Amino acid sequence: MPVADRLHLAIVYGREPPATQARAVRRWERATAAILRREAILGDLIAFEYTASQPLRFWDQRTQLLPEAAARAAWVRRLHAGDAAVHAAIDAIDAIALVGSAVTRGVAPVPVSYRGRLYREKMAHDYTELLHALVNPIQGERTGGLI
Repeated sequence: MPVADRLHLAIVYGREPPATQARAVRRWERATAAILRREAILGDLIAFEYTASQPLRFWDQRTQLLPEAAARAAWVRRLHAGDAAVHAAIDAIDAIALVGSAVTRGVAPVPVSYRGRLYREKMAHDYTELLHALVNPIQGERTGGLI
């Protein structure tokens, strides 16, 4: 989280009662942990996709496509489970009722972001961006932003 966002969090939640501050800290920590778990899964999926999409694997007689497809499905299931955990954590942050400010309920005063990008938007496009990077190797460097 950028320093400016952390400072904004401190200002927004600093006006709240101690119980609300503690609840907000716990929810942000849960969201951070869920995001880091999802990003680790995404990193492993990226590594798998780059290995699985190597055309030279067809010359290796030990490689079979069926286990590859099953492994891909397992990684995608893990990624979707991570998505659900992150959505739940972000929803919990959005549900914090702020008393000391005019911020309306249901809208986080500081949106959850990762590397300067809104995290819900990032989750919606991660896998598509990975597939585009695999199809177009020139853009392969873009996946560095996914991990």
